[in-house]
Amino acid sequence: VALEDVWAQLLVADFGIGVLGMPESVAALASSRESGNGTSRAAHRAISELRRRFSGAVTVIPGNIVDVPRKHFVEAIVCPSVPNCGPYGPCARAVHHVAGPELWKHLQTDLLPAIGGSLQVGQAIMAPPFEFQGIRAIVHVVGPTLATLDRRERLRDAYCSALRVLRDSPNE
Repeated sequence: VALEDVWAQLLVADFGIGVLGMPESVAALASSRESGNGTSRAAHRAISELRRRFSGAVTVIPGNIVDVPRKHFVEAIVCPSVPNCGPYGPCARAVHHVAGPELWKHLQTDLLPAIGGSLQVGQAIMAPPFEFQGIRAIVHVVGPTLATLDRRERLRDAYCSALRVLRDSPNE
């Protein structure tokens, strides 16, 4: 099973989209080697439906998370995190690298101690961008793993929590 297929199935399960969905970049690749089963057309319909449901409130931009603010106007990035918000995993490492060491220090000394020392699955926290130019915030969110019970619900919690911290933050 290809990683794109697993992600596509989770997209369908998490957002209730009635067709197989995957990011446009994957859909473009799939169309060049499509086996006649309509995968790329279904992916396009699924992403279109996802964007319609968000109706302009959120824009999903596929690409390298640290390059997106250089190419598009974005207010914040959402970084998948582990409970201590450390630079673990390729996305978090890239974000921490660009933001600089003050991000890790701020998380460890200011933000996390205020909420008990770590994030729970489905919980998000917002930090300033420090040296990460072009954004006003970095949102760290802990999503479920394959071993998490009630994974679908915890993933929904993670999405909602990330959006909530952005909504409730002062616009500076």
